[in-house]
Amino acid sequence: MVDDLGNDSEALSKLLAIREPYTGAVLPELPRSRETAEALVRAGHEVLLHLPMEPIGGRAHPGPGLVRSDMSDAELDASLARDLADVPGARGVNNHMGSKGTADPGLMDRIMLRLSRRGLYFLDSRTTEWTVAEAAAVRHGVPFLARKVFLDDVSSEPAVERQLEIAVEEARRSGRAVAIGHPHAATLAVLGRELPGMGRRGITLVPAGALLGESTSPPP
Repeated sequence: MVDDLGNDSEALSKLLAIREPYTGAVLPELPRSRETAEALVRAGHEVLLHLPMEPIGGRAHPGPGLVRSDMSDAELDASLARDLADVPGARGVNNHMGSKGTADPGLMDRIMLRLSRRGLYFLDSRTTEWTVAEAAAVRHGVPFLARKVFLDDVSSEPAVERQLEIAVEEARRSGRAVAIGHPHAATLAVLGRELPGMGRRGITLVPAGALLGESTSPPP
């Protein structure tokens, strides 16, 4: 999956050149949010709303469309509705930042209630070990996935290649692995080069939502 889309047409063009299945997570309220989501859907790719949530500390800025724990229900409804309208065709939601937000049981319960009503799933980017997103999803019957590997904490091609290998080994070991990258030049270069050969390595690439309900046991 590739996060942080919605503001870079050059990165989108490079991503669309990759024909293998993947999921694109689009940030709301950016100049190209709607255009990006629509282009991905037209190309047959799954789209998620990359929902800005509060981080721990005040130095990081999640950007527009942020949902906060101090919002009233009406404010949360309005913000989520605007964000989803900006990302047409979204099948689900994953958090952008959110080390504070995803650790807040009250906020996550309120978000999951709204996703349940809309028939959307939640993918936890796991930006904190204290996340309570899965427990909230279970309480509200929201289909849930979690990130296993970040591809580009270090944005260089060798580093991304190493992380991609970790994702491959995890998929072989447990039967699946959700890997998240970002539209950095190094990440897109590695994905464009390596994804076409995954089938020959025995790895089936699917959009994230295709994993919902699948067994996590490795294949025989």
